Amino acid sequence: MKKFVLNILLSLWVINCWGQNAKVQTAWRNLEDYRNSKDVFSLNKAKEAIDLASNYEDTKEKAKTWMYRATIYYEYFRLDKKEEEKKYADVKDKDEKQNKVYANVSPVHYQESAKALLKVLALDKDKAFTTTPEFGMLAVEVNNDLNFFAVAKYMAGKFDEAMDYFNLLYDNSKMGGRKDTALLTNALLCASKAKNPEKMKFFCEKMITEKVATPYSYYALYQSKDELKDSVGALNAVKEGRKIFPADLNLLNAETDDYLRHGKGKDALANLEIAIQKQPNVAIFYIAKGSIYFDMANPKKDAKGAEPPVPANYDELVTLAETNYKKACELEPKNADPWESLGANYNNWGAKVRNGCDANSKVPAKVKECEAKAIELFKNAISSLEKALEIKPKDKSIMSSLRKLYLYTDQPEKATKMTELIKAK
Repeated sequence: MKKFVLNILLSLWVINCWGQNAKVQTAWRNLEDYRNSKDVFSLNKAKEAIDLASNYEDTKEKAKTWMYRATIYYEYFRLDKKEEEKKYADVKDKDEKQNKVYANVSPVHYQESAKALLKVLALDKDKAFTTTPEFGMLAVEVNNDLNFFAVAKYMAGKFDEAMDYFNLLYDNSKMGGRKDTALLTNALLCASKAKNPEKMKFFCEKMITEKVATPYSYYALYQSKDELKDSVGALNAVKEGRKIFPADLNLLNAETDDYLRHGKGKDALANLEIAIQKQPNVAIFYIAKGSIYFDMANPKKDAKGAEPPVPANYDELVTLAETNYKKACELEPKNADPWESLGANYNNWGAKVRNGCDANSKVPAKVKECEAKAIELFKNAISSLEKALEIKPKDKSIMSSLRKLYLYTDQPEKATKMTELIKAK
């Protein structure tokens, strides 16, 4: 009796195994039928059989199963593309049509085919399938599609999707024995356009780990960490980048910006000197230098709101600010920013001089000389701000500053006119 039961169980096991393997064969036969007849019914039967085989214990770890699965699902993807192409029958340009198709076709069947190919690679230990022409041709098509997806999604502005395709292309290139830096750079660019700092950080760190980082990798890592409120990590990214790419101006400027935001004026000045040596005709460098000297000359109030003492080298600092602002105005005369900054520097300078005139109150000649110097500085401020207003004729803050300066310099008619302009705006 026991032997009889055992024989029955063994028979059932053999039948079950044969049935599972038969599903793989059924899938293959129906796939061949579909290729010959183009009858989708046969393709559906092939898919039904291979889906079952992909989950059976005795067939789900066989390369053959996944080779058939990859092929069957790719046939579905071909059908998906044909349906999508019908929507753009009027598009004559071949590349434009292709981009529209790949930007909008469902990637579900394609993704299943690609996943199946990876399973073939993992399971085909004796290379029975991965060395065949069929596998090679399908792998090339799938990789080409991946490239078409990446480009089309990018062209359509679907950056979140495009970056993942570029990332997969990079992984494929690596499996093929080379590291295509441009693909990860494209993925990073897409993450930036998608305004996704987490993904930007991921791709930057991947490029660094893979040893294919560019100056932009470190600059983008700085940007992403800064946006993620990791100020320490942001500065560290720039510093690491500058160690490897010391001549890169973007990294230098990023470090300088970080210094400026955190009140490290002297460090920022050192960087700006390097930047000016490399690019002596960039106005923003001189504006930044002027602003540092201006801030040094006019320190902010302390936490309790108390006015800090005037720096002992005040005149030297405001003169350096003046020199740099003037250089920026010379380089970009149609830019209002350096003219405004120069006007603000003269205005503050004049106010400091005028406030100090009281110290000479017992010597009338000294008072007169002091007041004349203040008026001269105020007039210089007026001249600079008038140029700024020519460039930005609707700017009320410039108008307001000019109105006060006209009053300081005894020009009531101009002050009145400026009041009328402010009201009119």
